[in-house]
Amino acid sequence: MECDDARLLQQWILANARDTGMTFEIVPVVTSAETREVVAPFLDES
Repeated sequence: MECDDARLLQQWILANARDTGMTFEIVPVVTSAETREVVAPFLDES
C-alpha cells in the first residue's frame, strides 16, 4: 500500500485492522532523486 501522508496510513490501520491478528510495518521509502540530492555533496567527483 502506498500513501503520501503516513498519518493517513496509520489512521487506516488503526480504524480497519484492529483485532484482526494482522501486524503492519510502515517503511518510509525515499526516491532515488531524493537520495541523489542528499548524497551528492558527499561524493568525490575527482
